Amino acid sequence: MGKKIIFLDVDGTLCSYDFNRGEYVPESAVAAIHKARANGHLVFLSTGRSLSEISPEIHAIGFDGVVGGAGSFIQYRGEILFKKTFSRQQVEEVSSYLAQAGIAYHLECNSGLYASDNMAQVIKIAMPFVDMKKDPYFMRQQPKYLCDRADVNKISFTSVTRNYDEIYADLSSRYHLVKASWGPEIPGVWGGEISLPGVNKGSAIRWLLDYLKICPQDSFAFGDSMNDLEMFQVVDTAIAMGNSRHGVEAYAQYQTTDLDHGGIYNGMSHFGLI
Repeated sequence: MGKKIIFLDVDGTLCSYDFNRGEYVPESAVAAIHKARANGHLVFLSTGRSLSEISPEIHAIGFDGVVGGAGSFIQYRGEILFKKTFSRQQVEEVSSYLAQAGIAYHLECNSGLYASDNMAQVIKIAMPFVDMKKDPYFMRQQPKYLCDRADVNKISFTSVTRNYDEIYADLSSRYHLVKASWGPEIPGVWGGEISLPGVNKGSAIRWLLDYLKICPQDSFAFGDSMNDLEMFQVVDTAIAMGNSRHGVEAYAQYQTTDLDHGGIYNGMSHFGLI
């Protein structure tokens, strides 16, 4: 088999989280990544997370690069090849809309994760079981006044005042929205991600394949949620995890086992990548 390129979503695909173990990556997934790279294949993270949200433990596994911020940037061998950020005016428009509606949000940047002033208040209502002082996601956050408004890759939100469909109706004519893929589905709580129009995992992967001169036929992707849809539509072989959500598995060529039962390892083995 010639050199292939493999894209791995992070949350729900590569790693999971529980209250006892915290954030973890199954050993089988680490072994699969190491074997795939040893076989000469390129392995990229393809995630909604920005660089500041990727833990040192995940970085330490070893990847050729990152398609991050839901397609807003591409890092290859430590170098940022491509980046498309919100304008200051767009940051102000979206954050003002969310603030007026009482919706908590994060400005997600490669330099950090910056929280709206009402984040603690909303999370206390939305997810009272979360200890923000111990949860790794919230431990990364900083106050939004520290954010460089020229470095915003995307904006994520948590709402207890306005449902997702209402938010989508208000913003989708100007921005790209997807439902959140993190955490349990909780009645009365809505989460999502807001990106620039035309910016998604699929558009970034298409750019990267062209840059690296890799045929789309040599591309594979693993994902578990509808924020992986555009990625699935661009690569030649889309592999849905056994724990997939929101029906994204209908767009995959193959469904592997779930994250905790060797999903990445079994999927790579099935297609002869390892």
